Amino acid sequence: MPPGSEPRLRERDTAPPVEHLQAHAQRLGLDPILVRLMHTRGIVDLAAQASFCEPLLGQLRPPEAMAGFSAALELLEHAWRQRWRVGVFGDYDVDGITTATLLATYLEALGLDVVARVADRDRGYGFTPLEADTFAEAKVDLVVMGDVGTSDIEGLERLRHHGISAVVIDHHQVPTTSPPAEAFINPHQVGCGFPFKGLCSAGVAFYLCAALRSRLRRNSPAKFPDPRAWLDLVALATICDMMPLREENRVLAHAGLRHLNARQRPGLRALLEVAGVEADDWVSEVTIGFKLGPRINAPGRLGPAEPALRLLRARTAAEARPLAEHLEMLNVRRRQLSQQTQEEAIARLLADPRTEHRAGLVVANTGWLPGVVGIAAAQIAERFQRPALVLAIDEATGTARGSVRGG
Repeated sequence: MPPGSEPRLRERDTAPPVEHLQAHAQRLGLDPILVRLMHTRGIVDLAAQASFCEPLLGQLRPPEAMAGFSAALELLEHAWRQRWRVGVFGDYDVDGITTATLLATYLEALGLDVVARVADRDRGYGFTPLEADTFAEAKVDLVVMGDVGTSDIEGLERLRHHGISAVVIDHHQVPTTSPPAEAFINPHQVGCGFPFKGLCSAGVAFYLCAALRSRLRRNSPAKFPDPRAWLDLVALATICDMMPLREENRVLAHAGLRHLNARQRPGLRALLEVAGVEADDWVSEVTIGFKLGPRINAPGRLGPAEPALRLLRARTAAEARPLAEHLEMLNVRRRQLSQQTQEEAIARLLADPRTEHRAGLVVANTGWLPGVVGIAAAQIAERFQRPALVLAIDEATGTARGSVRGG
């Protein structure tokens, strides 16, 4: 069953006979309850149920309808033929880091010289003019960015001032003005004909690398790396960014989990080890969400996210192990600071008699880190059952950065 063809939820009064459920369950090797659940979601015939349980990469729809996709593909092919030096930039969360890793390592596997960077909270959110200057100093000809760029007008204009081309791969909501880039791929932009809007940046980057390989193979007898070896990163990003696990995402995550469980990437293998995941344990979406994701996010919450990028780019176990241990240490520190921030914020709110009468809660402090206030805001919103804004005040600049969570 192709992605997007899943029927809508049917009424419960159309429940099939028990013998029908049992027959399908036996053919599929599943519990009849699971077959019944699929039936209630409109997945009723045997072929559709089998496809839902074992989605195949061949079910992915062609990406050419994505706005900006052809322009990005042509630019990357030109970069490969001209042997350009390519900059790669990603956000400081899991999607941004995995997207940067996927792009950088795949382009390197094609033989290109790559300068890879990820965001640093202290340098400002997104792709800033400072980042553009850094890439200009590195003498790159093209910058491909992931999970950022849609709203980074100033940074992209600075990049254009330096005469550097840009490809933006993103999935955040698009403002009225599109970014000044030679190619802009974002499923949410006006005019994008790709039917599924739930891809994360790593998913879009995978599509781009796969299309680039197909294009190069048509015009060259050389062998090119298979992007399917990078699907572990796509599954990691899709699950950690809490993207809907349906249609294309279901196919990509299913295939990516198989690659992840092969433990071929030294950095992820080392991170699983330090997280206490046994070698014969199946790495599930739960493992990704609660073991891998927080550790990859930890550096970016406390400072530069670059250690996580270095870990995922590690080529050997010897290189990966100390980096994984460093991320483990940062994750412990992140948990401590998150707990401390949460306790201090809740204590302030409980001490204020006006708290119980407020429709929303705002709490701020100079000793908190911007990278952990979001976790505290979520806990406060859950505890008090109302929206919460937690702010970290920077006394040196006189600014505050924070996060809002709904109650």
